[in-house]
Amino acid sequence: MIKKIFFFLTDIFNQRKNIYHINKRSSYNIFRALNRISNGLFTILLEILITKQKIKVPHSSYKKLENVSSDEISKLIKNIREMSVYNRHEIKKIHYSDIDLNHNKFSFKFDKNYNGDAVRLDVVKADLLSNKKISEFVLKEKWINIIKDNFRFSPKLIDVTAWYTLPGKNSEDETIEKYLEYDAHFWHRDVDKLRDIKVFTYLTDVDDFDDGPFEILNGTHSWGFKKFKYYNKNNYRILSKNIPNKLLDKKISFFGAKGKNFVVNTRCLHRGTSVKRNYRLVLELFFSNSFFGKQDKFNIFSKPRLDMGGDSYSLWKEKIDEKPEIYKFLFLGRN
Repeated sequence: MIKKIFFFLTDIFNQRKNIYHINKRSSYNIFRALNRISNGLFTILLEILITKQKIKVPHSSYKKLENVSSDEISKLIKNIREMSVYNRHEIKKIHYSDIDLNHNKFSFKFDKNYNGDAVRLDVVKADLLSNKKISEFVLKEKWINIIKDNFRFSPKLIDVTAWYTLPGKNSEDETIEKYLEYDAHFWHRDVDKLRDIKVFTYLTDVDDFDDGPFEILNGTHSWGFKKFKYYNKNNYRILSKNIPNKLLDKKISFFGAKGKNFVVNTRCLHRGTSVKRNYRLVLELFFSNSFFGKQDKFNIFSKPRLDMGGDSYSLWKEKIDEKPEIYKFLFLGRN
């Protein structure tokens, strides 16, 4: 443990010197544990230490945005529907060095009549980031300005994700095996980076609760002395019965047609509710104020390298050259 603490302190020092520093996995785990023990206070102090800036915590957990135009949404949907998907629980079973070699075995084209066991199917990240239309959408300056104005920090693009949520039997009454299958249906908070700010865009209609709306408990992003009884401490999962009613009364459900657009501080308690019919397709942009935290290993499924042969290469190359402090992080990872 002493060795891990030494690495943790070294990673903090190196992050202060070099914003592109890739910290160790053990440092990420210590960061999460200390955040939980301090109920968020430690992370605020760590932000000040690493970013060397005064921390301004926004009052709200979210901001609803103007819907994406129907024409642009149609193009995004068309492009994503042509991409391969995978069950992320399956690739966790194989070594990272073998993932790319087995991509044909673990990826496939999505079909609305899919009858497998997965509750969530992720779009292969290499397909997503090499697509020109998706990249143009991600690289819009408006996302940076929205986060600056509403969440009071200079954002860095950390990740881009899209996934299908499918009907399943997941609920808080299910067994631990079903809980592990797709635990994002449970109230939880993200603690992957010093800040976890995400822009969500619905690519399917979410008209009512059968469509599985995204939900938050507004205001729970701030640190406090009141600690929660987490069902899974490592993953910050918590059952509804263990949340005070005064916080549950702050629940906000996001409904809307495809093109619905909103940004959320996912350090607050949130969940994606169970889908009862059809499927829900979402595109997510993840921003933070530091690269310190979770670091993924390179693979085509969830952490691809910048594809020099991809249709979007020139777009990414231009942006990374122009503003590396915002866009370079997306293509950094562990070997």
